[in-house]
Amino acid sequence: MRSSRIIEFTAAIAVALLAVFLYGYAVICALEISSRDEKVALSVTSFFLALLILVVPAVSLGIGSYFHSIKQRDWAFYLMLTAGAVNNLLIVALFVGIVWLYPGWAVLLFILQFLLVLVAVAAALFSRRNPTSARSGLAGRGLLW
Repeated sequence: MRSSRIIEFTAAIAVALLAVFLYGYAVICALEISSRDEKVALSVTSFFLALLILVVPAVSLGIGSYFHSIKQRDWAFYLMLTAGAVNNLLIVALFVGIVWLYPGWAVLLFILQFLLVLVAVAAALFSRRNPTSARSGLAGRGLLW
C-alpha cells in the first residue's frame, strides 16, 4: 500500500475518533448542565441533531477512506469528498458557537479535526493521480486529470 493511502486512512480514522469523542463530551456536558439546573430540559431530538452534525459526516469519511484506501473502490473517493466537505462546512458554520460553548482544548480538537479532514482528502486525491494504475477510474478514461 502506498504511503498516501496510509496517510489517508490514518487521518480519516483519527477524524472519526475525534468526532465520537467530541460528541461524547458534548453529551456529558449537556447531562451535567441539566442535572444542576432543573429548568433546562433536554430532548432526544437535540442529541440526535448533535449526532448528525458531529458524528455522521466524520464516520462517513472514515468509511469512505476504508473503501478507497483498503478496498480501492472509486466511488468511495466521492463519498470522502462529500463527507469531508460537509464536515468542514459544519465546523466553519458553527465555529462561533463552538468557541462559545466548549473550552479551549475542545476548540483545538475541532481545529485539528478540520485539518485532518483536509489531510485525508488531499492524500486521497494524490493517491488517485497514478496514471499507470489499472484501477484509476475516471483518470484512466481521460475524464479526470
